[in-house]
Amino acid sequence: MIWLRMSVVDAKQTLRDPMLFFMTAAPLLILAALRYAAPYGLSLLPGDPESGALDFAAIVSAVALLLVPLLPGTMAGLLLLDERDERLVAALAVTPLRKSGYFGYRLAFPFVLSAGYAAALPSASGLLPPGANALSLAPSLFAAAALAPMFAVLMGALAANKLEGLAVSKLSGWVVFAPALLLAPEPAQWVGALVPTYWIAKSYVSAASGDAAAAYGWGIGALLYLVALFVWLFGKYLRRIE
Repeated sequence: MIWLRMSVVDAKQTLRDPMLFFMTAAPLLILAALRYAAPYGLSLLPGDPESGALDFAAIVSAVALLLVPLLPGTMAGLLLLDERDERLVAALAVTPLRKSGYFGYRLAFPFVLSAGYAAALPSASGLLPPGANALSLAPSLFAAAALAPMFAVLMGALAANKLEGLAVSKLSGWVVFAPALLLAPEPAQWVGALVPTYWIAKSYVSAASGDAAAAYGWGIGALLYLVALFVWLFGKYLRRIE
């Protein structure tokens, strides 16, 4: 019930704040661009359209998949910073919601929103072959959605205010382009393994090419990487609010 009240308050705040509204709805624009603009761009690539077209299409889809959670994650990060400045966390700690309920709500919402957009992306994009196994796409889609709360906690852990939070979001946003490293030959592209988005992209592209074993391997690796990163960042965030 408390989560429902908080979601109503968040919805009103999102409708009043153009930036929060844009970050919530922008993934729809990404899906539309992927559906209608990406095929035209891919058709302009030189060479035989049948050779390598799948790789490019899968990589473009992977970049879009990683862009989706960046926006709800940034929105949640800004709300975390706002509510930290207003000392709302300390106030909620003595209510039935408690800190755990607050963090559960604040971090679950961007995850659920991103999971919905990510689940729609493979079919909405129209870029993957009909034979792509939906189940083997699941690890990469789940891991991509998990990026949203991680981006939110990253902002809360490193930024002192909303302005710094936006700077952190912009600086960390480059990691969504990690799939471009897949165009490099191995082992040169393995430098991308330093960031979890490369693991997610590897999983997604493997699933698109029909390699389910690799899709699960890279996807599970990405999730373990994200969990470790999240625990570390969340600890830093908690020390900031105490």
